[in-house]
Amino acid sequence: MGSAARPSARWDSGVKGWVDERGRVTRGFRNCPRRIALVSSSWLAFLGDAQHEVFEQEYDLVILDEAHRARKAGKGRQRRPNNLYRAIRRLATRSRSMLLATATPVQLDLIEAHDLLQILSEGAPEVLGGPFSRWNMYADEGLAWRSAVRNHRPVS
Repeated sequence: MGSAARPSARWDSGVKGWVDERGRVTRGFRNCPRRIALVSSSWLAFLGDAQHEVFEQEYDLVILDEAHRARKAGKGRQRRPNNLYRAIRRLATRSRSMLLATATPVQLDLIEAHDLLQILSEGAPEVLGGPFSRWNMYADEGLAWRSAVRNHRPVS
């Protein structure tokens, strides 16, 4: 038995339309022909803070592949979010659920794991607590403690 294509559509910014499983194009972002829609993280990174219909809709679920690319750069409290981080946080505020897919959640620094948790906590304060929770105010300390507990070594 041959494998059938799943009913899905992917956004193609070149044709400014949705391409379904059969290769048919439907123009206009709001005209997605399927319930499962795929949008690339590189395209979201390109959008960053720009205006686009993708940020005007409500979603049941947003899935971001290569989620580790959504991060902040810099040191301490002066860390600045990159374009993908800003774009996916905008989508998170419009989504009931988020799925951040990555095989490598930490690339350069342990704080990147907290960056991803901040995206998941958008509209869901039970993830990290409010802005004055210890997890938000002292993220480095919490991550160091959690990492030490997992590795069974004392925190200095």
